[in-house]
Amino acid sequence: PSYDFYLCQNTYPVSSATGTEGDITALLKNEDHQERFSLSDKNNLSSKEAIYVNFNEVKDLNDLGLIIHFRQTLMTTYLFYAAMGYMGDNVGDVFSLLETSDENRMKFDGTAKELGKIEVYSWNEKKHIWEHQDSFFEQGPIAINKQMLKLNNIASGSNVKLKLVMNKGLWRLDYLALSNIKEKVKPLEIS
Repeated sequence: PSYDFYLCQNTYPVSSATGTEGDITALLKNEDHQERFSLSDKNNLSSKEAIYVNFNEVKDLNDLGLIIHFRQTLMTTYLFYAAMGYMGDNVGDVFSLLETSDENRMKFDGTAKELGKIEVYSWNEKKHIWEHQDSFFEQGPIAINKQMLKLNNIASGSNVKLKLVMNKGLWRLDYLALSNIKEKVKPLEIS
């Protein structure tokens, strides 16, 4: 999410994962386009849900990164077209205002702010609390995003427990894994 690139070694697959529907380990263990997603809350499109993920027998807890393959569902597309429907005959005027004013454009992007990101928490066994790590976000339901989030202060032991909190019905998850970061690298840009 920070637009940094890392050279990594070791891959630790998901040992177990649960969502509101029960065991979802098989959906998150492989890069197979068998995505985990949920339906939206029919009474509140901004309601949240949590997924709990365990990684057992992680040999090296230093410099861990969470690898995730994800994309959005069509919820934001639905909201965009629903908003245009509410604008009625004024839709052209509204988009004209958006195209000519940065201030109006910033106010218009309320769906992303309201629906939120994929928030990542790690379990601290010593303190018995979930500690916020960082978050993932990307626009669009078509291409699968492949990103890694650098994790901080992972407690000792060989098991890593993570919690992902996200908007119910907004995200499709295909793959989760941990990896050890060797070093930050600069990619070679090819025009």
